[in-house]
Amino acid sequence: MRGDLIRVLGGLARRRGAFDGVLLETTGLADPAAIIQTFAMDEDTRDAFVLDSVTTVVDAVHFPRHVAENKQALEQAVYADLVILNKADLVDAPAMAAIEATVRRLNDTAEIVRATRCDVPVAKLLNRKAFDIGRLLFGNPALADAPGHAHEHDHGIASLSLTVDAPLDPEKLGDFLATLLREHGQDIYRCKGIMAVAGTAQRFIFQGVHMYLETAWGAPFKDGEARESRAVFIGRGLDRNILEKGLAACTAKGGHP
Repeated sequence: MRGDLIRVLGGLARRRGAFDGVLLETTGLADPAAIIQTFAMDEDTRDAFVLDSVTTVVDAVHFPRHVAENKQALEQAVYADLVILNKADLVDAPAMAAIEATVRRLNDTAEIVRATRCDVPVAKLLNRKAFDIGRLLFGNPALADAPGHAHEHDHGIASLSLTVDAPLDPEKLGDFLATLLREHGQDIYRCKGIMAVAGTAQRFIFQGVHMYLETAWGAPFKDGEARESRAVFIGRGLDRNILEKGLAACTAKGGHP
């Protein structure tokens, strides 16, 4: 599939100016990771296109059964930055609230929109810049996990949010993330973090899909702003102790500048 995708995108790239964008629709049980990684890792594709957003449509009527039978239903919610809860008119309020809570526990950084017949404004779907690392944001803090707490679902898929108050050593942090994804990346569907490191006021930002990791320096912390690090890891069979100890070992000896 990836080879076919690269070939088709290469043909479209030669017709630059003939279209405004490309919309890829997968099958209902597809794994979006291969598509995301294609845009991130194939040099020609990366030069010609920018991955804007991943949208998942949740069938509210059948979601509880899909979750029980297919881990792909949960995985697709993990990869999304926009989740459309469709058929809202066919599900009562308590059931709809329960479905939304499940999605939020699994991916609290995604925007959730309720819809009937997928009637969502086009402006909500396009030009989201969700994979622009310079715009990396987390969800509503009020909806986030307590530090160190994990939500685990069927099929062993869990979301884990970690907060570190002490400044981190950027080289140690980079080594930890590279080793973590090399050894456990197949089971880490998505990860991202905005980290406070010693020796600079700038934020250290990372995001990853499986073994692919992108890092950048972000905007500096403002005077008086809490300089803590927050990272989110979503995947299968996550070991909280490994993540907590790994991040703790990245603590810098010095303090903030």
